[in-house]
Parts: sequence; C-alpha cells; structure tokens
Amino acid sequence: MNVDSFLTGELIEDRFRIDEIRKGAMGIVYLTTDVRTQKPIAIKTFDDRFFCSEKNRQCFVDEALMWIQLGSHPNIVRAYSIQFIQNKPHLFLERVIPDNPRGATLKDFLFTHVPTEKEMLQFGIHMCNGIIHAGRVFPNFVHRDLKSENILIGTDKIPKISDFGMTLRWEQIDSQSTTDSKYKWQEKIRPLELAGRMEGTPAFASPEQCLCKPLDVRSDIYSFGCILYHLATKRLPFYKETVEEHIVAHLREIPLSPLKMNPGISSTFSSIILICMNKKPEERFPDFQSLCDELIIHFEQLTAEKPIIFVNENPLKAEEYVERALSFALLQRFPEALEELDKAAEIDPLRQEIWLYRGKIHFQKQDFSKALECFNKAKSYPPESAELYEWLGKTYLARDQKNEGLNCLHEAVRIDPSRTSAYEELTKLYIRLHNFLKAEQTLLEGMCTVSNSFELYILLADVYSHLGDLRKEREALLSALAQKKDDVELILRAAHICLRLHDKREALRWARRAEEHQPKSFEAWFRLGEIYLKNQDLITAAEAWNIAAMTGEGDHSFYADLSDLHFRLRRYEDAWQYALRAEELGAEVEVLKRTIQAKRLSMRPW
Repeated sequence: MNVDSFLTGELIEDRFRIDEIRKGAMGIVYLTTDVRTQKPIAIKTFDDRFFCSEKNRQCFVDEALMWIQLGSHPNIVRAYSIQFIQNKPHLFLERVIPDNPRGATLKDFLFTHVPTEKEMLQFGIHMCNGIIHAGRVFPNFVHRDLKSENILIGTDKIPKISDFGMTLRWEQIDSQSTTDSKYKWQEKIRPLELAGRMEGTPAFASPEQCLCKPLDVRSDIYSFGCILYHLATKRLPFYKETVEEHIVAHLREIPLSPLKMNPGISSTFSSIILICMNKKPEERFPDFQSLCDELIIHFEQLTAEKPIIFVNENPLKAEEYVERALSFALLQRFPEALEELDKAAEIDPLRQEIWLYRGKIHFQKQDFSKALECFNKAKSYPPESAELYEWLGKTYLARDQKNEGLNCLHEAVRIDPSRTSAYEELTKLYIRLHNFLKAEQTLLEGMCTVSNSFELYILLADVYSHLGDLRKEREALLSALAQKKDDVELILRAAHICLRLHDKREALRWARRAEEHQPKSFEAWFRLGEIYLKNQDLITAAEAWNIAAMTGEGDHSFYADLSDLHFRLRRYEDAWQYALRAEELGAEVEVLKRTIQAKRLSMRPW
C-alpha cells in the first residue's frame, strides 16, 4: 500500500496510528500516536509529484537532516529522524498538541485568542530565540519561509518554529550588495515573471525575496515583522489576491501602522514591527539578537518584569543521539553517524545499541573485521539481543566463517523465536549449503512462531524451486499472495509456474490479474508478454512488450524479439523501428531488416 493512501485510524509501519491527516500544496503531514509509547508524533512527507527527480529527493533528505541537526530547543519543533517508508523519505517530528480545535498554528491561535501586548512580546522573544539557536548551529542561515502557519503553539502557550524545508545557508556578502543602488527599488519590475520564480510564501516574503535576489538573515527579519504585524493586528500587512499583487505591495506599498490597526498596543511595539518591515534590508534590524534585545527592553519597560527566556537548548539523551545516527547511516553518511554515536557513548558508554549500530555501519562499509569487533563489544553489555546475534551471524558469513555464522543465527532464533529476519538468514545459509531439506524445516518452524510469514513463504517457494517441486512452489506462492494480493511480481511468478505445469487457462487468469494491478517495471511487462506469447495471444503480448519498451530498458535481444513479434502480426513499420533499435544496441538483424523491408515495399501502392 502506498503510504499516501493511509486513512485516519490506520497504522504506519505497524506502529504509528494516524489521528489526523493534514494535506498542503506540496505534501502530507500525518498526525499520529506511537502505539508502543503513546508519544504523539508528526510524520511529514512530500507528494509523489515532487519526487519526480533524484535532485528533488536529495534536496528533501538534505533539508530534513539539517532540521534534525538543530537538535532540541523549546522554541523549535524537534525533528527526530528520517526513515524510508515504501522507498520514500519521511521525516519524524515533534507533534505539537494545541488546546485549539482549529489547529496548532499561530494563525489558528489568533482566531480564538486576543493576546495582550505582554503576550505578543513574549511570543516574539521566544520566536527570536528559536531563530538565534538555529543560527548558532548553522551560522548565517536563512529560513526563507517564516510565516504564521509555520509557528506552532501548544497547550503550554510556547511558540515553536516549524518547517525548515526551505532553509539555506548564505555566505557572508559584501555589505554594499544589498543597498538600494543594487536593488534599484524604483526600477520597472515584471511581477508576472517574478511570480513564477519566487520561493516562499507571498504574503510574508521580503522585497529582495520577491525580486529573487540573494538573501541574508535580514530577509527573515522582514518576514518576522509580518508575523508580528499579524500577531498585533490580527491582519496581514497586505491583503492581495494574487502573487503578483503581493510582490508589488512588498516592493512599493507602505503597510498601515499597527498602532492605527490596534490602538491597544504601544507606539514602541508598533515602531519595532515597522523597522522589521523596512523595504531596504540595511534599514531593518541587522540580526535576530538585536531584534530580541529590543523586544526584551520594551517588555521590561512595559511590565516591570523579566520575560521568560530559554538560555540553553535542551540537552539530548543518549538514545536521541542514536536516533540521529540512524538517520545519517540510512543515507550512507557514515562519518556523521559515527560522530553521533560518539556523543551517545559520552553520555552512556555502557549502552549496548551504540556498539550494535557501530557494527552495522562498519558492516555496510564492508569492514567486517571492525564490525565483528563492535558486535562482540556489544555482547558484553545487557540485554541478550536476538538482533545482535543475527548481525554477528551475518558478519561471520561475510567472512566465510559458516559454522560460527550458523551458531549465531540459531542463537538469535533461540532468544526470539518470532524474529522473521533470523529465520530468513538461516534459510538463505542452508540454501547456499544446498541443504534444502534443512531450509524447508527451518521455514516451517518459523511459520509456527512469527506474526508475519509473508517473506518466509517466498523463501519456501524458492526452496521448492531448487527441489524442482512445482506444485509445492505454487502452494507456497499462493499462501504468500493470500497475505499480499496485489504483488505483481508474485502474481507473474504464479502465472509462469502454471505454464510450466501446462495449465494455460490458470496462467492466463493470473496474467490478467497482474495486468489489473498495472505493472510498473520493464521486467513485469516483459514477463507478462511472455505469458501471452506462450498462450499464442500475439496481439496482447505485443501490447505488453510495447509498454515494456516505453520504459527505455531492454537489451538488443528483447528489441529483436519485439520486432519479430510485430512482423508476425504484419505490423511492418513497427517491426522496422524495433529492428533499428535492436541494431543500435548491437544486435545482428541484417536478415530481419531485409525481410521486413521487402514486406514494407510490397505493401506500398505503385
């Protein structure tokens, strides 16, 4: 099942119960509860349309990792880890629980609350502190999408900055590069052209962002001013209908004074907001620390109290460093992963999983000696772990130490008889040793204890395939398909077994079922065409192979066979084109081409 088709109440990864689904222009956020710990978690991913290229996919991953590295701060939504679900990256986030039925954003908060100026200033100080913390972790960074919808407020009324998906780091630039001589604010602009290239949210974008100019932290100061304006007046600085109108407003229009919009606030607070929103970057606050200092001074003058300021970030626990390490390791960024594990070891050097994951990283790097050293080190710390013995077994096997590997895998099964992956590794080892009866016995034992036997049935079918028992292989596949009815590869495999058993009618039934599920790979369409071809359905076979050809895959023999198939159907033009493609890929098709050409010429009217 595609994760995007999950419904409220269903589980992601058999663990995270979906309480609510929020969909935006580019992605999806699942508001979930971890059923094991009852911890609220938000899971964010992007729409498949935005993963159409490897570049977009890598961009999402890089930005997610940057968010994770921001660590824990009371004024930033915490990013825990990144995981791949259905081969698609998902970011696991702190879920902010509001007391507002509308939602957790500042925009939602303002629908139901009328904050005092004291609360507004405290909110502003908190938000500044979040940005200042991010700047300490990544010097000279720019959020690029600060807006009311990206400020979340929980039941504790502490605002947290979210959505670092557009964050960038900027290099120090010449101070003159953002003066009005460079920006030429009064020059003739083309809003329609700029609207197509601008990044960020139009209602909160700085003038330089609207002009697609290089950005620094002062661009975020402007957007922050728009948030303060919204907080102070319950209105946006500019109400416009189109992106183009917003661009013109940010470049040329002066917003109404917040004091005029809300006489309940002080002139000082109104002035601070307008300084943030100056058109020229050099006339705004130079950084968030300066802005925060100004808000603190005004808070103290207004209330004769000290604002709440979170001085230090919340220190991470050992298990949280381990979680971060897993995210880096998943993306093959091993040096960063090992660095996170070092931090975890400083806090809790006796923690078994630190050495377990060190071993996994070295295993992935194919440094099996170091992996073995780490796994044996992990063995010296409690508890007794089936996962650890399984990895020890895999490492011994990678070193061609079969007896040691076999013993460790048996130990993994003894510790946890329901561990599917341990049975899989044992079975694969027995298959390598050509001990198929022992492999069968291992799988049948595993099926009595594991909760999900799908993978075990696939392996059982492989065992019967090695033994040449087609009927038992089909039975095992049917048991697997009973658990996963829409697996096209399995359906096609069942169809091919039916052909080998000379049951053409059943083979066709499976082939049609596979086609209903719309295969996506070259291999699937190729195998589907083979089934129709063996049943003498040349037209349907050609249709399947035509789709396979559209994937751009296939070698010269495939295109030669496809050309021959179209020739048999008297589709000589198609046959000619596929013959040329086969020739491009290195096939010897001169005889076939002459035959096709002769038929093409005979079909022409003279």
